[in-house]
Amino acid sequence: DISYFDVYKAGELDSVLFDYTARVHGGIGVGLSEVISTLTVLIAGSVIALIKIWKLALVMLTISPILFVLALICAKRVAMLTSKELKASSKADSVAQEVFTSVRTVFAYNGAQFEQQR
Repeated sequence: DISYFDVYKAGELDSVLFDYTARVHGGIGVGLSEVISTLTVLIAGSVIALIKIWKLALVMLTISPILFVLALICAKRVAMLTSKELKASSKADSVAQEVFTSVRTVFAYNGAQFEQQR
């Protein structure tokens, strides 16, 4: 569909798909195992703390919802900034791919200075 290329650059789809694939791979591979490990340590540590030093454990459990909310806010902020970074990266990748594929045309029309500034 030719109208697709009116909205998006030629190499933008490739770079976005590559970035998303790399992020999904990182999230499922190492990220999921880290989450499971962290939750296991948190639960086991809370149980042991309640058994051994219950007063300190109650203080810890009182503060933990505040820490959870702060972590959630930070995670949403990181997700928003990651989205912005992916958009900027895909635009830069598409410009670079476009210039590299048509480098002869750029030099033929003396457009090197324009492409350097772009």
